[in-house]
Amino acid sequence: MKTRRLRLIAFQFAGANRHAYRLLQRELGQHIELCCFELPGRGRRHSERPLTDLRLMVGDLLGLIADSVAGVRYALFGHSMGSQLAHLAGRLLLARGVPPPLCLIVSASAAPSRPLRTERHRLSPAEFLRELRTLGGCSDEVLNSAELIDLVLPVLRADFQALETYRAEPGAPLSCPIMMLRGVEDGEVSRADAEAWRAETTGSFALHDFPGGHFFLFQQLRQVAARIEKAVAEADPAL
Repeated sequence: MKTRRLRLIAFQFAGANRHAYRLLQRELGQHIELCCFELPGRGRRHSERPLTDLRLMVGDLLGLIADSVAGVRYALFGHSMGSQLAHLAGRLLLARGVPPPLCLIVSASAAPSRPLRTERHRLSPAEFLRELRTLGGCSDEVLNSAELIDLVLPVLRADFQALETYRAEPGAPLSCPIMMLRGVEDGEVSRADAEAWRAETTGSFALHDFPGGHFFLFQQLRQVAARIEKAVAEADPAL
C-alpha cells in the first residue's frame, strides 16, 4: 500500500495548455498527482501575449511551482518543449534553495547541449501549417478550421520561436536521476540527441524507446505511465 504521494510537475509541449496531460493522469497511480500550470496566451490566460523565451516562461511560473512543491515530494516531467522547460525549472528551483526533485523525466527532446537548428517559427503561415501536420500533435479539427487556427497559431509560433532560439547556459548538472523517453520513429530526436541527456546529471540515467514518432506519448499512454511510476518508485521506494 502506498503511504506517500508525489506531485509530478508537468510542462506542456508547444501550443498546449495545462490540460495537455489529462489522459496521462488517468493512467497514473493515485499516489501521483500531475500538476500543470498555465502559460500566457492559452486557457485562462488567453488574453495575455505568448512568451517567446523559455527562460521567461519558466520565470513566469517559478513562484507557483516553488509554492506547490513546498514540503512535498515532487518530480519534473515534460514532453518536447516541456522537456527543456522542466530541465530549466529544475536548475532555477535549486538556485532558489528548493530541495531537488526526486527525478527528471524528459520526453521527445534533444538534450539542452544539442540545440535545435530549425527556424520553423520564421515560415509563412502555409509552410508552418504543413510542418505542424508533419510533426503531429495538433488535431485535424484544429488544422482544418480557419477560426481555430487563428486562435492557436500565435501561441504555436511563439512557442517554436522560444524553443528554436533557446541556448542553455553552462551550469552544474543536476544530481537527481534523469529518465529519457523517445519515439523510435521521431525524426526530430536522434538516439545521440537522447543519450546526450546523460551529461545533465551526476545521478543515474535511463533511456527508453517506444514505438511511434514525436508524439508517441499519446499512443503509448499506459506504457509511459508505467515508466514514470517505475522512475519515481526507484527514486523513493516509499511512494
